[in-house]
Amino acid sequence: MSVFRTAQHHLTQQALLDAYAALLDSAAQMHELANKEEWAALIDQRTHYLMLVEKLREMDASVALDSTGKQRKAELLEAILE
Repeated sequence: MSVFRTAQHHLTQQALLDAYAALLDSAAQMHELANKEEWAALIDQRTHYLMLVEKLREMDASVALDSTGKQRKAELLEAILE
């Protein structure tokens, strides 16, 4: 793989992992808003969360992760599900 393709792959992989991290942050914010009974803000955050999910669905279909990326993705998914 050329240096350019390696760098491009890394950026794409990092973008995917960053999107999963953003989803985790969004889920945590939703949990916090629910605990505070801030329902209007929770609905807004849920909309943001769903947009992130759709973005991830598209990215996931086009990005191949290396073993480190797969491990990080699994960690993020586990945290999101908690």
